[in-house]
Amino acid sequence: MKTIILLATLFISTLIASARIGETEEQCKARYGPHWPGLLDKAKKSGEDLKDFKAYGKNGFILVIHFTGDKADTLSVFKGRTIESKHEILTETEIKTFLNANGDGKKWVEIDANSWRTEDRLITACYMQETRVMAFCTREAINRVAAKKESEEREMLDGF
Repeated sequence: MKTIILLATLFISTLIASARIGETEEQCKARYGPHWPGLLDKAKKSGEDLKDFKAYGKNGFILVIHFTGDKADTLSVFKGRTIESKHEILTETEIKTFLNANGDGKKWVEIDANSWRTEDRLITACYMQETRVMAFCTREAINRVAAKKESEEREMLDGF
């Protein structure tokens, strides 16, 4: 029985789109095929700045990847046909597979339920049960977003 479970787990793991933080756009294209620009149309219409994002699909998963300097530094992955559709719940096997694929060979440390970071604290991951999205980001991406937010806040408060 254990052998059957192990083989099933290995089989499922090979079918999952193994997204990778740190890959270039060319590596992502080789792994997933051409990006799907139409997947982000609704978000673009809402005014979001998505010029450095690409969306890909593989094996029933959708991956939305942000590139900085031609390297993937944030990644969101979920099961579903479209970004707007209700996403399916990720299984424990799928979550572990995505963690292993994105840890750059480093050990993951659990921060709390459904959130992790690599032991060197360079990559953070979380699985958001409400939205059924698994997200990964590098420390540089977190710092970049925080600096942008701080700059926007300062600009908004200028003159007070």
